[in-house]
Amino acid sequence: MVCEVALEKLIFQIPKEDLYAITQARGVTDSEFEALYRALVGESNQEIAKAFDISEIAVRKRLGEVYRKFEILGRSPGKLGELKQLLIQEYESHKQTSTDGHDWGEAPSISEFYGRTEELATLKQWILDDDCRLFAVLGMGGIGKTTLVRHLAEQIKDRFEFILWRSLANLPSLDYLLSELLTKLEPSQSVPTDETTKLDALINALKQHRYLIILDETEAILKEKDRYGRYRDDYQNYGNFFKEIGQTQHQSKLILTSQEPPLDLIRLENSTTTVHSLNLTGLELDAATQILQQQNCTAKPKDCQELLEMYRGNPLYLKLVAVMIQDIFQGDVSQFAKLGTIVIPENELITDLYDRLSLIEQKILNCLANQKELLSISQIKDCLPDISISEIIESMDSLKKRSLLEQTEKSKTTCFGLQPVIKKYIKRHHQNS
Repeated sequence: MVCEVALEKLIFQIPKEDLYAITQARGVTDSEFEALYRALVGESNQEIAKAFDISEIAVRKRLGEVYRKFEILGRSPGKLGELKQLLIQEYESHKQTSTDGHDWGEAPSISEFYGRTEELATLKQWILDDDCRLFAVLGMGGIGKTTLVRHLAEQIKDRFEFILWRSLANLPSLDYLLSELLTKLEPSQSVPTDETTKLDALINALKQHRYLIILDETEAILKEKDRYGRYRDDYQNYGNFFKEIGQTQHQSKLILTSQEPPLDLIRLENSTTTVHSLNLTGLELDAATQILQQQNCTAKPKDCQELLEMYRGNPLYLKLVAVMIQDIFQGDVSQFAKLGTIVIPENELITDLYDRLSLIEQKILNCLANQKELLSISQIKDCLPDISISEIIESMDSLKKRSLLEQTEKSKTTCFGLQPVIKKYIKRHHQNS
């Protein structure tokens, strides 16, 4: 453990712009960053509140959001020290080119990893053995897409000349991204001035070398308040970029992580063997039990299984609920399980997901949330008489692609429902929508 004095010395050595870049990759807002920066240099909550003319409660809320985004859980007084250590680690590992010769950009540091042996094996086969070029790891927020890909990249890094990791969370234009890729991958070459020539130069580089490019949080460049997979205005050219990577013969690989697949990815996957997607589902019982144990929680297998089913094996939800169980029930999972209730561990994560949906998709979720039983398409139509059956089917397909629907066969009819956490969130926050 680094002592407090050493932490202070190291944290002051990180340029403010680098701290800003690290926190931006975690989704920290400008107002949260400014509060954090003042806290890092030693100002009290009272001094920060006075500087921004806000209450101390507002300061604590901003700092609390930062801790949450860095997955620093619980209520211990040492959270700022823990955050300083994380910032120092990420600064060291995310310098322009890391010591292992790769550029990990905004990739998270290697952390505890549970389960996912089958998923890792599948991705390794696609990347190392099959003639595939474009991959997507898909799934709802918190399911572990970024963590899985980070561990995959660490395990296969020696098979590539260079690994480049970037997040699309800050909405880089394709022109900007191509310039950055060429600057990092081909530093001895001058970067062309127009986008088409840049893409041609990148494809040529991918033919000449074995590179691994990872684009995290791809959903950021896709439209909100719309069906899945459609690009934001001014970002449609990413579709051509993905097509070129997927269809052109080369020896490099591109991995995307996203909460929903871009439409071009679905089309490419259906028409070629060089494009694949992997939809992540929840963890198995052994991995979920490890998460609980790591948070000092104890549970009988039956209670563990119940918690796993309640949160559908979502690792982030399980971590957050485990912290709550540690705080409230001294880590005894059985006490919580006996109450037969669901707590929503991550409101903002679900809110962001819900806000991306089209109005019809939201109405379908609201309809399903207010039903005890799973519903067929016909029953959903009865619930929403003003929406045509074709629009309902199209929106159901979109919800499925966003990992928001559960389905099962009942009397030879396909029926749909929601995960318990999603259902409770909608009933609590959108009952009258």
